[in-house]
Parts: sequence; structure tokens; C-alpha cells
Amino acid sequence: MNVGLFGKQVTILALDPQTPTTLYAVNIAAAKFESSGVWKSTDGGANWGWVGAGLGGSVSALALDPKTPTTLYAGTYSSGLFKSTDGGTSWSAVNTGLPAVVDVSALALDPKTPSTLYAGTASSGIFKSADGGGSWVPVSTGLPNTSVSALAIDPTTPHTLYAGTAQGVFKSTDGGGSWRPMTSGLTTTSVSALALAATTPTILYAGTDDGVFKWNALVSCCCTLTVGRSGFSGTVTSTPAGIGCPVGGELDCWEHYAVGTAVTLTATPNAGASFTGWSGDCTGTGGCVVSMDADRSVSAAFTASPPTDGGGGGGGGCFIATAAYGSPLAPDVLVLREFRDHYLRTTAPGRVVVGLYARLSPPLAELIRDHDGVRAVVRGALWPVVGWARLALASPTLAFGLLGSGVVALALLPCVVHRRWRPRAPRRGLRREP
Repeated sequence: MNVGLFGKQVTILALDPQTPTTLYAVNIAAAKFESSGVWKSTDGGANWGWVGAGLGGSVSALALDPKTPTTLYAGTYSSGLFKSTDGGTSWSAVNTGLPAVVDVSALALDPKTPSTLYAGTASSGIFKSADGGGSWVPVSTGLPNTSVSALAIDPTTPHTLYAGTAQGVFKSTDGGGSWRPMTSGLTTTSVSALALAATTPTILYAGTDDGVFKWNALVSCCCTLTVGRSGFSGTVTSTPAGIGCPVGGELDCWEHYAVGTAVTLTATPNAGASFTGWSGDCTGTGGCVVSMDADRSVSAAFTASPPTDGGGGGGGGCFIATAAYGSPLAPDVLVLREFRDHYLRTTAPGRVVVGLYARLSPPLAELIRDHDGVRAVVRGALWPVVGWARLALASPTLAFGLLGSGVVALALLPCVVHRRWRPRAPRRGLRREP
């Protein structure tokens, strides 16, 4: 055994599913003069030969096509993805659509359609190819900005897959189109390995820095309830707890529930808005009770009430924005009103700001409303404000983190300018000429 590979540090092994005596190994070079990359044995591991020609960077992931095992994919650190169609003899880069510099840390192939594959990366999320690596598109909606260490595909329903990340396990039921967290029961969120039971793919094992955890969809957690909102002028909460969309400045619009759980959803409109009804797995304007025997999706619709101040383009208190956009129901005005109701009217300092604005802004709104050129300028000035308000409603931590960084940068700018332009003292021993 190990002739040609003896003494090398092997990090990955892959077996030919049709010819078990053919296997591949990936090693890390221990010294500059040693070869690293992919090694191959065709006699059950007795002898090994290096098959890394054309590979760039250190190999971090390896996967074989289950129907055509002479086709292999290798993920690397910094150099992206490589493909071989001759059993590893030669390799070529397949990086169209991937970032210029990317660390590929996990690979998974659709067992029924192997030309569909997924690549997890260390910092750029997950990418999907539907043409055998010819082109890639990002499929990271719902994933946090963190490293992806492992991927697993349900062999019976390949559009269901799991991702192990530094922030827990995430599940997709639409081929990577969207992801939802499933971290209940984990004592750590650092997941480095995933494995699905071959005969019962409803059982998932997760390897973490705190041991191995088992998740059984039929026992512990059946399905995911996803809640959407249109209008954004209200909140949706659940009993049992789990859904808070948004609550306390945080967005939590999905949750996993055990089989048979009856989840009651409550829609609460903000001040100056009304709830107009449910859609999806609930309808009407009354109570919403969802029975969790499958993945469920519900959406709540909210509508801002028309202004009652009678003039000035008030828009429920958003005088300047309403004047600039021409309607109190303009989408950007609704966003600003939602931000005001969610963050300003809920605090004493915020209410002071809202009161001052209500007293001082109507005359300015009248001026803006009567001049088209001024309206256009104000809309342009409000564009970054509206964008940040949208981010604050969707991801408060990120929005206020960016705001804080900007404030610190502005505070330090005078110091940097002063240090750059202050006159330098003459060197000792030298006299200035008169």
C-alpha cells in the first residue's frame, strides 16, 4: 500500500462509484520540492501516481461524476474550480461566473443530473452550474456572509440540499434558490461536515467543533414556515414563538416547526396603516392558523392610510418626501414612513425629532411641490436616505454598523487632513534662509 504516496499528508479521498479499485487522494505538500494536488490509484491503493497536471493552487475539494466517473471536479484555494474529463490526466479551469479570486471549500453533484453541481466558497457564498461547470451563478439568497464548509444533496429529491457554514446548517428546497437556517439543537454553529443517511435521507448528520449532531426531519423538525410582507407597514408574530417579522429591529421571517404543530400568526399594522389580508396558506383578513405538515408560506399585506392633514403634501407627516414624489403612497415615501414609525416614534429622542420636523417642514414642502426641478433634486438627495432606510428595516445590524463606521470616518477626517498638511519643523542644524 501507499507506493508513491507514502509519507504524504492526505486530506481528501474519493472513490470511483463504478470501479471501486480506482480512487483519488489529495495531499498537502510538506516542503517546496514535494508535489501537491491529486493522486490516483487503479489497484485499490497499492500504487499511486500524481495526476495534478493543469491544476492551479492547493486542492480543497474533490468530487466525481456518479454516472461518468472519469469526469472529476477539483476546488482550490484562490484559483477557483478545475475539471478533468479523462480521469485526472489533464485539468482545465471552469471559472466563468465565479469571482476572480475564490476559495472553493465544498462541492456537490446532483446524483440524477450530474451536470448540475454546487460549489461552496470560503467568503462568496454558494454557486451553481447547470452545464457541467461551463458557467456559474450565485445561489446564496438567505445565507449569511460566511464560509461554506460542506454541502449535501438529498439523493431522492436533489432540489433539496444542505449547507454547513460557520453560522450553522442551512437548507434549500428549491435547488439553492433560497436558504433557511436549521440550527435548533446545535450547541455550536461552526459546522465543518455534513452527511445524509443513504437509506433514509431525512436524517442528516453534522460534524462540528463540539462533536456530531443528528437531525431527523420526521421527528424533530418537519417543515419550514416562511412569512412575507407587502407594504412593510406592519409586523407579523407567531404562537408558538419563532416568527418576528420584524420585531425589536430584527428580521426573523421563517422558522422550523415539528410535525403537527399549529402555528397562529398575528398581523399588527403600524400607526397610520391597516392590515388588508393574508395570502398563500392563509386567506382573508381574520385569524391565520397554519398546520405544519409540510413547508408552508404565508404573506401579510399592509396598506398605508391616506393622509388626513388636508394639505401641504403631508403624507402622514412625511411632508418633504411626499412633495418630492408627488404621492403619499409612493413606495419610497412608504419606506421612510415605516422607518419613522419603527425607529423614531418608539423612542423619546425620536419623537422630539418627528415633532420638530412636523412643525418646520410644511413650508419647505410647499416650495418643493410647486417646482418640478426642485422636486427632481430632492428625489436625488433622498435616494441614499431611502436606500439606507430599506437596509435598516431589512438588516438593522448591517445598516447601523455602516452608519457608525461612516460617523467614525468623518470624525477622524480632520485629524488626517491636519496631519497631512501641517507645516514640518526645520531639521536641526539647518537655518532657514531669510
